[in-house]
This record gives sequence, structure tokens and C-alpha cells, in this order.
Amino acid sequence: FVNDSYRRRHLESVVEVTCPDGSRVTHASSAYYEPYDATSRTFTVPALQAGAYRVDLRLTDLGTGELLGALSREMPFEPWAFEREELARLQQEGRAHLERLRDRPLAERAAIALEEAFAACRHAIESSGADRAVGAAEFETARAAFKGMRQVVARLRAANALPGDAEIFGAVGDTAMAKVFIDEPYPETPIDAAGVSLQLARNEYEAAQLVIVPLWADLPNLRVRANPLNALDGPCVIPEEQIEIQRVGYVEIGMPEYNFAVEKIGFYPDPLLPNQPVFVPAAQAAQPFFVTVRTLPDTSPGGYRGSIVVEADGAQPVEVPLEVQVWDFVLPDATTLKTSFWINEGHIRAFYGYPERTPEEVRRRFYDLHLKHRVGPLKALPLGGGNMVEDFEYVINNGQNNFFVHVPDLFEEGERAEYEERLLETRELVQSRGWDDLALFYTHDEVAVMARHLIPKVADMNRWVGKVLPEWPRLQTSAPEQSLVGAVDIWCPTIDHFDPALLKLRMDEGDRLW
Repeated sequence: FVNDSYRRRHLESVVEVTCPDGSRVTHASSAYYEPYDATSRTFTVPALQAGAYRVDLRLTDLGTGELLGALSREMPFEPWAFEREELARLQQEGRAHLERLRDRPLAERAAIALEEAFAACRHAIESSGADRAVGAAEFETARAAFKGMRQVVARLRAANALPGDAEIFGAVGDTAMAKVFIDEPYPETPIDAAGVSLQLARNEYEAAQLVIVPLWADLPNLRVRANPLNALDGPCVIPEEQIEIQRVGYVEIGMPEYNFAVEKIGFYPDPLLPNQPVFVPAAQAAQPFFVTVRTLPDTSPGGYRGSIVVEADGAQPVEVPLEVQVWDFVLPDATTLKTSFWINEGHIRAFYGYPERTPEEVRRRFYDLHLKHRVGPLKALPLGGGNMVEDFEYVINNGQNNFFVHVPDLFEEGERAEYEERLLETRELVQSRGWDDLALFYTHDEVAVMARHLIPKVADMNRWVGKVLPEWPRLQTSAPEQSLVGAVDIWCPTIDHFDPALLKLRMDEGDRLW
């Protein structure tokens, strides 16, 4: 659909599907659209009945309530038609991969797995019949069968991506942004080769992933290590000490706290663990490793080539190509980009079970991890500094370039005198340390998103604190609104409320954007 207006509009698209038995499935989506923006939305609806389905589409301007357009279509549907096409396509691709395998034991395991997965899918389709509604249990059985078929073909893709002959594992290179799950087929689409490549400046870190895929066999004592990177032109070398490999770990998550869609619930890739030998069971879909390359200020620019060695008991080592491009400019040690990543010391203490405060040595290890990658680990300086003065001294001396001072919800004027006194004491501390240009006021979190009824009170509080300490900017994690203008100096909007035109207007007036 298209926002065919000269103005920005908040549009809602609604899709209503009426099934042959009269039941309905509705999907709705809303967002802000710039003038003449065109976009599309995809909705997935389980079609479990044979017969005619009616699809009704509506587009509404939520700002005015005007119905901008409506469309209705009726179409016949045959259950499993899409699945039959997918099964034929997967079988064809799987057989093509089988012909390329040269390790006989692997080829035999793969052939059995492909045949069994195909048979399970075909049985799931044929046992449900085409002349009646598909039951929920039958649908789940078929979904599991097709996931198994996709898993088989994914393993075959990984096997044939290796530069050598695969035996018990395949390997695939991917970006650091990809979420690789331990129970989902990987890779999801056909690939050409297994190599890992990345680009970075001098004096920078950059990462990619190498994903190991078990091929119907356990991987005992799986090990991954890097060889040095040699320049393509000249004698320069990036030594293995500047190539860090970490195993990706997983945490189990449930339903999201907010009403936002997530890819799945279950085990998500999250922590980066030490690179130690690990047992990977045959049933695991994939095991990713982060490969992080560091360049120094004097690293010569140009192309480099090396390899990552993958080993497991019972198989020959495999070398996966690692290619790096170093650009001819140097990042400074101190960054001007403002960052605030908010380490929660209480969470660290609870996780490790410390009876008192998290030990300084442990805190600094977390700080150093952030600082070496140019991100600030600490959020807010307590009034008067509390027990955090030495911590802030450490992180600021090592690169953190801002910190917050919280503005509490003191909405009644009579509540503010004590806070003002402590705030002025805190300013003296900040000035004595030379941090005055790093301090920011942090006001009520996302007030225009999560607590709109408090906007007038937060604006009043912000104006008051701006009079007490006008030299410290006031940051608000909301998009600009007229009721907040003049009470906010730095806007940090949520992505779904990011309005470039409005933000430009505020920046033209002297406000800042994070």
C-alpha cells in the first residue's frame, strides 16, 4: 500500500481471512509513513480446510479515522499444495547435494536421513486427506516433519560448503549479526562456500561468525583455532594473538515482557564463552563461534588471507578460509560517539552469588570488555557519588565520555528542596573531578511511550531542574512532542517513533539527537 498524501500519516493495515467454515483470522499492523511512501506486509495464516477463503483488506488513517481503502478477494485453496511444492524442491536440492559427497560413511548417513525425512513429510500430507479439515495434531505433525526435512537439506548445504571433504561436520561463515539457533535448520538457504570474511579500519575490532554443523554424528572435543593472517601484497602479518575466537552460548527465554513479536521462544544465542574444546551432540543444529580480528594503529592497510582450523576427534582437521580487508584510515583511541550501555551490577552480583558488592576485580573485567570496544559501561552517578566514585574515575579515565544523573519524579514543588541540595553537592563533586562536560540529566524513561499521562509533570520537572543546573543537558528517551519542547535538550527516540523531519526541526533549533 502507499501513503498517497503530501503529509506524514499513521496508517493501520488490517487483513481479515474468512475460512470455509466461517471462522476468521485477523492480522493488523500500524506505523508512521512519510509522504508517498510505499510498503508491503506479509501475513501467515494456517489454512487447514479445503474450499474458498475470503481475504478482506482495509487501510485506515489512524490520525483522522478515515478509511483510505478496502479490497476483498475470494480464492479456492487446496490443503498441502504449498507443502507439496516445497517438499519436491527440498528433495531435488537434497539429492543434488548427496551426489557431491565423497566421504562414503557421510553419504550413507545423509542418504538415510534424506529418505526418512522425505517419507515423514509425505506420510504427514497423505494421512490427513484432501477432502476434510486438517486437525491441529496433524498440522503439528506435518510442521515437525517439514522442519526435519529442512534440517537434513541444511546439513547437506553445510557439508558441501567446506573447502575439503566433509566427514562429521560442515562449516559456514556468517555475519556477526545473524542469530544462529541450536534447534533450527542452518543454513536456511543455499550457499556457495564456507569462508569467513570481514572488513575493518586500523585500530579497530570486527567480528564474523563461523558456524559448525554436525553431520548426523556427535562432535567430541570440537576445537577451533586461527592461523595468522598474511598480507596479499607484502610481508605484513596480523598474528594469531590479534584473532580471538569465542564459542557462542545460549540462554532460554520465555514470552517477551512487552507485547512485541519475537522470532521464537526457547534457546537464544547470547553469551560469548571462552574458546575451549566442547562436545556438540549430533542432534544440535549448529554451533557458532565468534571470530574477532583486531587491528593496531600501525597495521598496514590492504587485503589479508589466513585460515581457521576446525578439528574434532574422529575427523581430519579442516581449514576454512579467513579473508580480511584493512582500510587505510585509523580510528582514534577515544571516540566522540556517545554511548551508554548500562551494566547492572546487581544482576552480576545475583548471578555469581556474591553476598556483598561485586568485587572490584570482577567489575573492572566487565568495564574493560566494554571500554576496549569503545562503549561506556556505567549509566548513572548516584547523588553525592555514593560508592561509585572510584568506578566512574576508572571508566572515564579509560574512555567513557558521558554519564547520567537521574531526575526523580518529584512532581510536587515541596518535594524538591532536599533533591536540589544534594544535586548541588553532586555538581561540586563532578566539577572537582573535571567531569562537568560529561554530565547529563536523565528524566522519566520513555514518558511519551510508556506513561503519556505524566508528560505535563515530567516537562515541569525538567524545566525546574534546567533552572537549577542549566549547564547539564536534559535527555529524554522519547520522540519530540510539542508538550516536551523546551524541557528536553537531547532526544533519544525509540526506533518505531523515529521521525527524521521532526527531529531535523528540533536540531535546527539547537536540540541534539542520540
